[in-house]
Amino acid sequence: LYGNQLSSTLPTELGNLPLLQFIGLEFNQLFGPLPPDLGRLENLSDLYLQNNFLTGSVPLAFANLRQMKNLRLEANDLSGTVPGFVCQALVTNRIFDPTFFVTDCVTEIDCPCCQYCCEDGQGCECQFAGTDNSF
Repeated sequence: LYGNQLSSTLPTELGNLPLLQFIGLEFNQLFGPLPPDLGRLENLSDLYLQNNFLTGSVPLAFANLRQMKNLRLEANDLSGTVPGFVCQALVTNRIFDPTFFVTDCVTEIDCPCCQYCCEDGQGCECQFAGTDNSF
């Protein structure tokens, strides 16, 4: 549903679809917080929510998303600290794709596992401690 001008909050009911593997809702007009209920989607491997109007922080429940390979959240209005599970997945190289987690590098986002972080207009460019990965 890429770029369909959908204007709504993310429905918490998505968390009731345990076999869901892919959510592609980027480039819409979604707003509000990321529902913690998405953390119940144990088979979810790709979550593309970039270029919306989402607010709040990344829910800690997302740590349950053990199959996650791509988590794209840039170009939203998110704030808070990058959850430790994201840093852990990158530092231990559980995720080999350095674009596993992309968000905006602004003062509202704190990335404790980044050695440096700078805005490049396309999301976040970040060198992770203990890896050769950057994005």
